[in-house]
Amino acid sequence: LSQKRAGNHTEALKTFKKCHTIVPDSVEDVFLSSLFLSLSAFNNTITAPLLLILLRQVLYQLADLSELLDDLSEAVKWYQILQMRVPTDPGVLAHLAAIHSKDDNEPEALHCYEQSYRYFPVNIDVVSALGAHNVSSDLYEKAIQSFRYDFLSFSLSAFK
Repeated sequence: LSQKRAGNHTEALKTFKKCHTIVPDSVEDVFLSSLFLSLSAFNNTITAPLLLILLRQVLYQLADLSELLDDLSEAVKWYQILQMRVPTDPGVLAHLAAIHSKDDNEPEALHCYEQSYRYFPVNIDVVSALGAHNVSSDLYEKAIQSFRYDFLSFSLSAFK
């Protein structure tokens, strides 16, 4: 992460790719991994759920760094792998939607924006993208209704 913060995105990407080869890919692999066995023998606080959290973080960093380096196809690959492990994460879905939108893959972008909205309806970027789509599709009433509802939801959530 220090490489990423310093702006050395290529080096950070190499580091996270190496980390991905070390961290197990699935629950089954966690229990079979030598990393888990050696860490659990050394420190009883290392558990399978912690390793799975580490895997998700590594996958996110790989996707984010690929996106920062404008390697959008690689970023999509990593975000999709991450989405398979955390299918309801609205942030991952929003990232996928934004990349698909950049690639002019509007049907897939719309699908990802709708899924992200389903899990977290107060993300302003997602609401804006859906509203813009509704306006460009001449669905003005739907856009107005959506913006009105989301503005109220966002305003109310800010005061909780």
